[in-house]
Amino acid sequence: MALTPLHEALSRDRFGGKASHLAQDLNHGLPVPSGFALDHEATSRVAGGRLSLAEHIAQGCWAVRSSAVDEDGAQASFAGQHKSLLGVRADGIDQAICEVHASGTAAAAMAYRQHLGLAQQPKMAVVLQELVPARASAVVFTRHPLTRQREIVVEAAWGLGEAVVAGLVVPDRFRIAFDGTLREQVAGEKDVEMCVGSDGIMEHAVAAERVHRLSLERADLAAITSLVAQLHNLHGREADFDLEVAFDERGLHLLQRREITR
Repeated sequence: MALTPLHEALSRDRFGGKASHLAQDLNHGLPVPSGFALDHEATSRVAGGRLSLAEHIAQGCWAVRSSAVDEDGAQASFAGQHKSLLGVRADGIDQAICEVHASGTAAAAMAYRQHLGLAQQPKMAVVLQELVPARASAVVFTRHPLTRQREIVVEAAWGLGEAVVAGLVVPDRFRIAFDGTLREQVAGEKDVEMCVGSDGIMEHAVAAERVHRLSLERADLAAITSLVAQLHNLHGREADFDLEVAFDERGLHLLQRREITR
């Protein structure tokens, strides 16, 4: 079968950067949502109409994420270049994989490849994960994007992380020392949230009293600090990470780990 359990997708050459990073962290017991990976050859077969996965995927709500072989590395992240699709149902899996595969040769992605001197024919693999019905989500950096200071910078909002990643809101911002000391917190303006609905992902207006309320509590920030400490223990104290996390009733989930691109 073309689907590989995510924890077995350790080969970057087959499954790409995103899948191999998640597989490593899943095998170390970190809170990565379970799922599957599709290597670049199988992804090409789906995109070419030679393979269908719809009947092999359980009913539910899925996240279909790009995982190109040269994606999420220290020299090239492709952040915002390749597609990730949320709220995909089983009968839409094949189409979603086709869209992710096609995003590898979109004009912006190809221009990015040319700028970095990468191979012009991308090898696109895919990660399939059960979608976390997040009450809040965040992007986490372990080095300040502007000052380059080594600290934890968190940008968070209500609902799914798409609201932060796509710039739909002004997110809450937190700065935290590696020892957990909260250095700064600034409430954003979060007037919309992306949520899981019966028809997939839906955009909802946020109630007025929640627009400027902080989306993460102290316990959530402590969970992020603990996760960063675990990642540093596993991958090196000097490693710099760009993470995506989500919180639901079960706690924190690690959705993505990439190196901060130099």
